[in-house]
Amino acid sequence: MNASIKIALTVLGGALVAPSFLLAGTSDRYPKYRLVDVGTFGGPNSQFSTPATKVLSNHGLSVGVADTNTADPGCFFDCLVDLPFVRKDGVTLNLGVLPGGTSAIAYAVNERGTIVGSGQAAGIDPLTGSNLLHGILWKNGEIIDLGTLGGNTNNPFAINDRGEVTGATTNEVLDPFANTPMTACHTVPTSVCPDATFAFSTTFTVTTTEVRAYIWRDGVLHDLGTLSGPDSVVKTSTIGVT
Repeated sequence: MNASIKIALTVLGGALVAPSFLLAGTSDRYPKYRLVDVGTFGGPNSQFSTPATKVLSNHGLSVGVADTNTADPGCFFDCLVDLPFVRKDGVTLNLGVLPGGTSAIAYAVNERGTIVGSGQAAGIDPLTGSNLLHGILWKNGEIIDLGTLGGNTNNPFAINDRGEVTGATTNEVLDPFANTPMTACHTVPTSVCPDATFAFSTTFTVTTTEVRAYIWRDGVLHDLGTLSGPDSVVKTSTIGVT
């Protein structure tokens, strides 16, 4: 998506209780919306995460990632330093990154204003030479590192209103299938698997160890296990009961 993203925030926010022409009894055929450019931090692009994540709260907070004009040697996203943002009261604010990191992205926000995403952490994975990538929680002005199960990466996908986070993280157990393309998978005859590995498709980085689905609750990562194989992931935007 080129240039700063322009998006109908009221549509994403689930504000469509009823079309305005039904409520007002006018002859308008469609409700009207305002397009808002959230801007960047000096670079060319900004964007929200995938439609599967909750990027806009009912209180009007929207979250995403925006470019600076500074090169990122770790090439986190598009090889510019990318900063996570929250759009609040008409202002796009930098949420900040982990100590030792340069870039991050905000994926989702809950109705209490707690935001989850991922970003570079200090250090390099000695097994792959890649940057460490950790899940991040932005809560009440604090930046919280969600950690891992001993591996090099944590990629969260969702957060509920209790502050519970789900996603994929790595452990310390070497995975013989870590670099096997998913084109080798077998599901149904008509299915097409991605060329990328399972690990890269779920954590967006190279790894040599097992990927595990997790839930983060009250500061602790809990391994949700597998169905006897080495890897698993949680990909959902509706976890728990709020």
